Amino acid sequence: MSRSTIMTTGFLFILLGIQLNFVETYTLSPRATKFWAERLADPVDLTPLQTTANGNFNSPFSQASSGNGAFGTNLQQAAGRPMFLRAKQITTPDWICWPIMFVGAVFCLQGVLLKRD
Repeated sequence: MSRSTIMTTGFLFILLGIQLNFVETYTLSPRATKFWAERLADPVDLTPLQTTANGNFNSPFSQASSGNGAFGTNLQQAAGRPMFLRAKQITTPDWICWPIMFVGAVFCLQGVLLKRD
């Protein structure tokens, strides 16, 4: 690996560690949540959203649907499985940012010590 590649990798690890330090929870998109549920088969992720009194789903993504949600509810009952999945939330441990930043610092120092190309 060249010097610039090693240093760039180190800076990316440092930036990733800083981001992990500031962000507590990541919420996946509906597409990523579906991918996660299909691949890992986590039973918590496969629970359907609760419907409100008028039949609408409690989801920010269901606002685009028209009507009172009865059509979607009928489809859900006919299919026998939930139409919408809860958005998967990933919470990282508080300590994970520090090892990632230290690995990045080691990469940067290694890049500084290498000879120029």
